[in-house]
Amino acid sequence: MVSHIDDDVWTGTTGNAAESGDAAVTVLAVEELPNFVPLAPGETSLSPALANALFGRVTLSDAETEVLRGDPGAELGTFAILDGAKIGNLPELLSLSGLEHRCLFPPDKVEELGAVAPWLVRLDAESDLLQALLTDGVPEQTHWARDPAIYIRHRGDLEPLWQHFSAMTRLQDEVGAWHYLRFWDPVVAYTYFHEIRAWPERVETLFGSSRVGAVQIIVPSRTEDPTRRFFLVAPVAGCARPADHRVTARDKHIFRQLQVPKLKQELADWLLRYDAPRFRPFGEARLRALVDHGVAQGNTLSFVYKEEFAYLLYMMSFLGGWFHTSPLYAHISARFETPAVDRHLTVSNAFPGDYRALFQPNVSPDHALIDLNHYLRRRLKERGGWAHVTEEDTDEAVRLFAQASTLKPEAVQAALMEADRESDRLLIQNPVCRGIVRVLWLFLGVRCFEDPLFPWIREILFRDDRIEANLIEVATYGTRRLGRIEAMLRRRNA
Repeated sequence: MVSHIDDDVWTGTTGNAAESGDAAVTVLAVEELPNFVPLAPGETSLSPALANALFGRVTLSDAETEVLRGDPGAELGTFAILDGAKIGNLPELLSLSGLEHRCLFPPDKVEELGAVAPWLVRLDAESDLLQALLTDGVPEQTHWARDPAIYIRHRGDLEPLWQHFSAMTRLQDEVGAWHYLRFWDPVVAYTYFHEIRAWPERVETLFGSSRVGAVQIIVPSRTEDPTRRFFLVAPVAGCARPADHRVTARDKHIFRQLQVPKLKQELADWLLRYDAPRFRPFGEARLRALVDHGVAQGNTLSFVYKEEFAYLLYMMSFLGGWFHTSPLYAHISARFETPAVDRHLTVSNAFPGDYRALFQPNVSPDHALIDLNHYLRRRLKERGGWAHVTEEDTDEAVRLFAQASTLKPEAVQAALMEADRESDRLLIQNPVCRGIVRVLWLFLGVRCFEDPLFPWIREILFRDDRIEANLIEVATYGTRRLGRIEAMLRRRNA
């Protein structure tokens, strides 16, 4: 990823990938190496596929031959860039290995950052270090499972290769901010190199020019995707390269996209820690849909930090997955207009008070919700279920909701008009059913029929064309859900 120095930015937003100078011609080829798989514990010899990929004779492409001005069947040496952040005690391991190596960070930073820095090393096919890198075994003794390295084929010595890559580890952007370009991380490189195939300026900075010669880079994959080998297939000399290898908006866009899967996984993990009884039954697919929704909505709000996305999901768990689009809660969602650097603290500090302020003074939100749910259960018992409620019953439920809250009457009315438009869209004509839509809109959250917090609503409501009949079942299921919430609230207040 592009890591802003002294910053913890979670770039989940999308950017503009297009930039002047876009090339239509692919200059970087990608070859899949499906047989580049790790050694099992106890194996002591490289498989033919590993040996050939890392140490075999390579036939260079015409573009590589042009850069090298030499023999297309030239012998290439084998190097690796190892990630000190993933391999414990890496500087000591390299010193003991006897292999030629050098840290890619500046010499004056090695003492401070060497333990987590990238290191360039020239590999030997018989070395114990290579054996540990390629073995998927005990974590303390092997490294494959940590995605520790990318591998480089290059005709030349370590020194010019070090000069080439060390110049790319820490770059400035167009406004002078410094970034670490983590091209040595296989998780990053796997996608980043693929995305720059038709970008000659960036390909040249990473894959070689007449000053360093062409390089081939092998990016291992420990997922179901195959290992990839990247190499030049078209000349890049003379391209309009960014001055001093600057990080551009196009780089940032690519790396933002790389961050999204990691962000989503961490948010899913957070939801399970936050409320396991509620979210574990979702299953992986439903939980992913909820997180996708939270990230998409956070992007529309121009969120930047992970904590903002997490807190938005937290607020949704109280107010519904679309609360930020509703006039009911406009005064709460207005907090999102705070500048990004202060937004998370502003929103997280204000929300508990904002939420309490939705209810009448001297009445806790928990007790207000319990009272509302008690009314629903009592009335449903009297009527014999949702199939037998009257229009007056639904009107009374709406009135009690408004009475229990401090929401402005015009905001409540605007939300009810939204609910009526939803009934029109679904061709719901029965007055009682339209009233039920209003009740669900307020009690479960606006746009609840498309809320990933309640995936069961869509499954029940749209399983066939009997929308009004299915709506009764949705309301019945929703009442049971509210009952579980009431039980939880009562336990919390016991």
